[in-house]
Amino acid sequence: MISFSSLAINFRYMMHQRKPQLIARAGLGYARYLMGKKPRLRYVDVIVDYGCNLSCEHCSCASLRDPSRKIMTPKDWGVVARQAEALGAVIFGVQGGEPLIYPKLGEVIQEISAARNFISLKSNGTVVSSELFRKLKRWKVDSVTIGFGPVPNEFEFDDYDLITRRLNDAFATSLNAVRLLAEVGIKPMMSVVISRRNIRSKVFLGMINLAKEYHCVLNLALAVPVGSWERDYDLMLTSQDREELRILMRQNPHVRTDFESNWCINGCGALKEKVYISPYGDVLPCPFIHISFGNVLREPLRAIWERGIKTKALGEYAPVCLAAEDRVFLSYLETAKRKNIQLPIRCDDPEVADILATTYRQRTASAN
Repeated sequence: MISFSSLAINFRYMMHQRKPQLIARAGLGYARYLMGKKPRLRYVDVIVDYGCNLSCEHCSCASLRDPSRKIMTPKDWGVVARQAEALGAVIFGVQGGEPLIYPKLGEVIQEISAARNFISLKSNGTVVSSELFRKLKRWKVDSVTIGFGPVPNEFEFDDYDLITRRLNDAFATSLNAVRLLAEVGIKPMMSVVISRRNIRSKVFLGMINLAKEYHCVLNLALAVPVGSWERDYDLMLTSQDREELRILMRQNPHVRTDFESNWCINGCGALKEKVYISPYGDVLPCPFIHISFGNVLREPLRAIWERGIKTKALGEYAPVCLAAEDRVFLSYLETAKRKNIQLPIRCDDPEVADILATTYRQRTASAN
């Protein structure tokens, strides 16, 4: 179960702006989840475009980009948002690429209906200004997560602005974005990628204190061997690393993973509570599981979601991050590589279906 402190943090973010419709829908959704104890959609990743102003070493969508495919329109996103709401969704996470350079961002947010939903936006924090953030507030954006990427081991916190994500001042600029968000009244969040190579970084420890200073959540994205890091398994955390993170999160409740944002159960919420929808309409369990369960431009979201939760490997709350910690599950990447299939690979590929079944059997066996 999710801790009381995590629930309190979730409630604080939800209540940050005055949105009576959102509060009513979220409360009703939570009550229905508790009464039914069945999967209920909560969160949708809205990927407006993969265009970006940076070329980050850890980019998770690098292998998903396909310039030959047509991207969804704001009207398409409006249709999908209504379908997602019918399944229980109350949070829409708008991201890219870099969503702040997407020219139709305001139209997408309008189509999603910001007055009745929690709108979260994820940015690298390098395309910012007070004027832009004030515009986001007028659009009723509730929270902006500034992603700092994979912080290194070899620098002190104050020196991190000396290294690059193709921009020498990226870190300093992103830090300034957190400050500007707080000043204009948008609830900031921070995100950092944690791998075996940087888990003990002094920069990471400095960011924990910085997030506390700004009264915001520091979300930990565990390193996943996909995208630009595809099949780089040496990045993955060990069981000892993971235990260190659990201790750190108990000591610092504002530091968390996505597991702590679920309705109630602590674990992998992919597909049960959250889905990732690419600019091309592909529905994935999360940004880091590049298996497609269908496309919203071809069939209703409900049909795709129900197909997903019937898959036992994803229909239950795994105690680990499947994309970052389960090597058996990750063998789907080798399958796609061997078959020369551009990701996302389809869930009904026979070998992928077998991998999903094996993942579930091994998890069940280890639990017993």
